[in-house]
Amino acid sequence: MSSSRVHYTGLPAVRNAFYNIFIRRTPMFALTLVAAGYAATEAVDALSDTLWERANRNKLWKHVQPQIEARKAELAAAEEEGGDA
Repeated sequence: MSSSRVHYTGLPAVRNAFYNIFIRRTPMFALTLVAAGYAATEAVDALSDTLWERANRNKLWKHVQPQIEARKAELAAAEEEGGDA
């Protein structure tokens, strides 16, 4: 009375479970491909944004805007002081 099913342990068990869940049936395989494609797109997008910001540090508007706003405020304050005299 032996079982015809093979029981795997360790990494082969993980591979077997992955195959049975995600690849064995065509609709699940297609869904897995779509999900993996979406995840890869998001990962590449995040990586490219990070690399771009690192390469252009202190050159992008979001980095320079606070300095410009502070300078405008200083000039406006100096202009008000000069206009009162």
